Amino acid sequence: MPAYIESVTYQVNNQPVDFHNYASVQQNTPLVITFQNQGQDIDPASIQLTLNGEPIKSERQVSVDSSDVYYTYDANQGVLRLTSVGDSNGTVMLSANDLFGKPYPNAPFIFYTSDQLEVHQFLVYPNPYSPSATQSGVEFGFSLTRAADVSIQIYDATGRYLTSTSSTSYAMGYHTYSWDGRVFGGKMIGAGTYYVKLIAESDDQTKQVATTKLAVF
Repeated sequence: MPAYIESVTYQVNNQPVDFHNYASVQQNTPLVITFQNQGQDIDPASIQLTLNGEPIKSERQVSVDSSDVYYTYDANQGVLRLTSVGDSNGTVMLSANDLFGKPYPNAPFIFYTSDQLEVHQFLVYPNPYSPSATQSGVEFGFSLTRAADVSIQIYDATGRYLTSTSSTSYAMGYHTYSWDGRVFGGKMIGAGTYYVKLIAESDDQTKQVATTKLAVF
């Protein structure tokens, strides 16, 4: 997050949650951006927002009965509120200048949202992985657009099944799971290339599968 931004939050069950790029958020959720120093270093007239490249209007630019997405800005508190991120994956881009007209770095807020179960940003860290160098094991990261039961399976380069995690329930959003690097029998995984498959299933039995590779040396 650029230094001139103090925090960014969105709503989950009417509660504010810290926003991080590549987060999965509820459709049409509002986004709240708070500037450092209560926005005293921001030129309010310079603020511009876009959603997927399309300009977002300020509150005074929309009519009372309009359904357009718009933003408000409280210059006393340095708080900018976007009424909705829309109903599909996208990027909100913020640009602003300081009081002397110097532009701050643009701030992209990248999110996923859907009324269906989707899996995004299925990543492995560290990758490549060395059991002798990294005692804490491997961390899998993934983002869900809906709550789901998730399990992760490991296969060797020939497609032979090695091990899996137990199915665990996760809420919508970004999550991580730590794996100690051991396969069945308690043996540490050996050097080679492995295939990792994540299986997510929502309450309505919708299934999504994501795959990635893990290199071990």
